[in-house]
Amino acid sequence: MKGTMRMYYLYRLAGFLVPLIPLRLGHWLAERIADRVARRRPQERAIVRDNIRQALGRDPGIEELDRMAIEAYRCMMKNYFDLFWMPARSFAEISGKVDTEGWENLEEAVHLGRGFIVGALHYGCPELALQAVPLVGVPCYTPAEHVKPERLFQYLCRLRAAHGVNLMPVDGPLTELVRALRRGEGIALALDRDPTDSGRVVEFCGKPAKLPDGAAQLALRTGAPVLVVFSRRLPRGRYSLRLLPPILFSPLKRPDDAAVEQAMRRILGVVEEELRKDPSQWVVFRPIWND
Repeated sequence: MKGTMRMYYLYRLAGFLVPLIPLRLGHWLAERIADRVARRRPQERAIVRDNIRQALGRDPGIEELDRMAIEAYRCMMKNYFDLFWMPARSFAEISGKVDTEGWENLEEAVHLGRGFIVGALHYGCPELALQAVPLVGVPCYTPAEHVKPERLFQYLCRLRAAHGVNLMPVDGPLTELVRALRRGEGIALALDRDPTDSGRVVEFCGKPAKLPDGAAQLALRTGAPVLVVFSRRLPRGRYSLRLLPPILFSPLKRPDDAAVEQAMRRILGVVEEELRKDPSQWVVFRPIWND
């Protein structure tokens, strides 16, 4: 209990201090911390290299893989910084640092009137992908790991709700997600990490991987389109946000396993193409593929 409360107070301290730090300085500090962390975790770094190699579909050599793995650690630490920095900034300040491509795809998904599912990897700056939806005036909901203590989870919810994203515990009832879609609203789901371990094995980048199937399940049950979003970090404290065309599904009352797997493959096929371009910003530190 003492350890979890210590984490809560550390987060609160970061929430006070980080917004006082200029963005580029904060990212520079995050990179220095990340380099130290990466050096101290050789076994974990080997997992990151393996994930990057499989995503690339080729082996560029240990030196290049290690460089890309360290970049992933840097991206992770910048994400922690942005978690506290972004809620203290206005939409105007944040959007001024973002190059956006495919905004019309988000508007198309909204105008379909069936709700929509934002599918994203833990890639680049996930906070930015979450914050895009409220900009069109539509509420957005996303399940999140229910960390302990409860005060810490509620604090993280308040941080992410600063610009209109509503978090709910991933281990709680998710009927609200279905209701949100039926109201024509948006939900955001991770496509690469499943803290509940309730997904299914499907081919991803050429090998079987156990991945979350929530986006496919909900798209098939409701007919909501899936909008794959990639956020990428650029030099000098800038970002890019790429919103891909919505993937459309016909609703099914009781989608069977074959239908769900086919829907997952449609979604993951789009993800693979984007991920292969540069997996060095993919922030996943556990094995993705089955041996």
